[in-house]
Amino acid sequence: MKVLYFQSHPVYGATENYIYTLAQGLNKVDFNVGILYPDVQALQPFSKLNNVELLAVDSKYFTGNFIRNANSIGKDIRKFAPDIIHINDPSFLGVIAARLAGVKKVVITHHTPEVKAQYNWKGKLAKKLAYKLTDDFVFTSEYDKEIGVKLDNIPSAKSKVIAYGLDTNKFSQTQEQRNIIRKNIREKFQIPQNNIVIASAGRLVAQKAQSDLIKAANIVCSKHDNVTFVLVGKGSLRNQLETQIENQGLSEKFLLPGFVDNIEEFLCAVDIFTMSSLFEGLCYAVVEAAAMSVPVVATAVGGMRYSVADGETGFLVQPKNPEKLAERINFLIDNPDITQQMGEKGRTRFMKLFTLERMISETEALYCRLLQNNFQNLETLGINI
Repeated sequence: MKVLYFQSHPVYGATENYIYTLAQGLNKVDFNVGILYPDVQALQPFSKLNNVELLAVDSKYFTGNFIRNANSIGKDIRKFAPDIIHINDPSFLGVIAARLAGVKKVVITHHTPEVKAQYNWKGKLAKKLAYKLTDDFVFTSEYDKEIGVKLDNIPSAKSKVIAYGLDTNKFSQTQEQRNIIRKNIREKFQIPQNNIVIASAGRLVAQKAQSDLIKAANIVCSKHDNVTFVLVGKGSLRNQLETQIENQGLSEKFLLPGFVDNIEEFLCAVDIFTMSSLFEGLCYAVVEAAAMSVPVVATAVGGMRYSVADGETGFLVQPKNPEKLAERINFLIDNPDITQQMGEKGRTRFMKLFTLERMISETEALYCRLLQNNFQNLETLGINI
C-alpha cells in the first residue's frame, strides 16, 4: 500500500513532528511511504526520514491560486501514485491536488478545529468542497472531534480519534537514572537542587500565552521563595517576555534556555509542568511530561482536556486566568504527596493512551479499512497488505 503524507505549512512544530513520526513509524514491509512538502529550510528535519520518499516541492506552489497550484502539485503526486494521501491539517490545496491526481482515498488530520479560520465566500465554498471530497478525518482527542463535528459539520461517521503517540523507550529511565540526570541538569542550568522547578515548553508566541504564566509566577513567588520557572523554546516574543519578567522583578526566578534537546532528560529536573495556551491540539509537551511522571497544570483548551485528567493527573484551568493557574501550582507545591501521586497516575495514563505503538497501529488500521474494498481480493488470497 502506498501512503503519501502532505504537508502544506512551511514551519516545523508539534504537528509536523506528528507527521514525521507517522511517516517513520509505518511498517515499511506493508507500506510504501512518501512525504510531500514545501522546499523550505524550516522543513529540513524531514530529510532525516529513513526509507521514506521525499517530494520537496517549490514553495511558490503552496501560496496563491490553489486551483492552479493544485494541478501543478498533482503532477508530483501522480509520480508517487499513492493509494492514500494523508494531509496534515486541513489543506484545500492538498485535497484538490489529490483528487486531480486520481488518489483513491484522502485523509485529513485536523489538529485544532477550535481555531475558526475567517474565510470569504470563495474560501467557504472551497472548504465545503474539500471536506466533501475527504474520505476520513482524524482528530487527536475526543474533544477535538466534538468541536470538528460541531463547527465544521464534519460527519461523525467520517471521523476517528487517534491520539498522539510517543516512543516509550525515550521515557523508560529507572528512578536511579532519573535522579542522576536531575542532579546534572540542575547543575548545568545553575538551579538550586532543592528548588521546586515549574517548567513550560513551546514556541514563545501569542498562542502559548506565556505572559499569563509570568503573571501566575509573580503570585507563586510571593508565597514561595524556593521556586524556579523555566520557559523552554524559541519565538518572536522572547524579548517581550524577558522585559515582562524583569519589570515584575522575577529575573532571578526565571530561565529561558531556548530550544532544549532531549526534553525527556530535561523533564527529570522538573517538578511541575504547566501550559497557559489559548488554544492547542493534543499538546506533545503535556504528554511528554506525563510520560516522565510530572503532574501538569494546563489551560482547558483543545486536546489538553484529554491529555490531562483534571484532578487526577494534574489540573485544568480556564485560559487567561493567571490567578487560577497560580492557585493550582501553589496547591501542588504545598502538597508534595499529592503531586507525586498525580505524576504517577499521569505515567499510567500515558502508557494506556499515548504510546507510539498505539498511534501507529490505529493509523495503519484506518488505512486498511479505507482501502478494504480495493484490496479485499488480495486479502482473500492471503496476501498481506
